Amino acid sequence: MGQKILLIFSCLFVLFFSAPCAHTSHQPTSTERTLKSISEKENSLYYFLVSELEELHGKKETSLFYLDKTIKQDPHSSYLILQKAYRLARENKLKKAYQIAKKIYKQETTNYDVVILLGKIHTAEAQSKKSIHFYNQAIKIKPNQEEAYHLLAREQIAQKEPKEAMITL
Repeated sequence: MGQKILLIFSCLFVLFFSAPCAHTSHQPTSTERTLKSISEKENSLYYFLVSELEELHGKKETSLFYLDKTIKQDPHSSYLILQKAYRLARENKLKKAYQIAKKIYKQETTNYDVVILLGKIHTAEAQSKKSIHFYNQAIKIKPNQEEAYHLLAREQIAQKEPKEAMITL
């Protein structure tokens, strides 16, 4: 988590201080010019980084607000839209998270992160057959990714299928 905060602050530093430093007493500083430029252009990277910082500080509503602004600037980014689905799922807003993830899934059936999220949502809603389907699909997409095997085995154990779980692991 410390590395993530450092990365976010580094990116914000670059955004804020990337403008030239030459100024006179009548001209705005480079920071002021950069901030004005960012606010005028509604820079999606800036909003995403602010969203991440707000999330790290536990300000979920503010974080979603900035994430929505980011998505508005880059509405075709499945990564950003998926981030919103994950955040909603963590807040136990599973129906909305599912709707968002399902839209991405329809366009990107081999997106491992979407498939895993759909499996997790089905697990949380006690829909084992559907979650097992998605975990198996995730394994086909990325066979070297251990997470999918662990999630599948847990679901198989919950379904009283210990032999299948042993084979999975």
